[in-house]
Amino acid sequence: DKELKIKTRTEALALFDSNVQKISSAIDSIKDDKLEQTIETLFGPHLMRKIIFFPEWHTSAHLGQLEYLQTIWGDLKMHG
Repeated sequence: DKELKIKTRTEALALFDSNVQKISSAIDSIKDDKLEQTIETLFGPHLMRKIIFFPEWHTSAHLGQLEYLQTIWGDLKMHG
């Protein structure tokens, strides 16, 4: 697993950016007529036009977790 080899913030960001590009390319390849298609997922049936937002939601949830830990550990600075 690539994740197990990551030792630095720079490496983590590079892998994240690479995966974002892959997801973006996959979403870009979806034809408009497929957006209204219902797909069975682990979370039940969903329209493709909603599924394409799952990666953003998932990432936002984890960012919130990291920001919460940051404040618990006393770091109240905003990091960009």
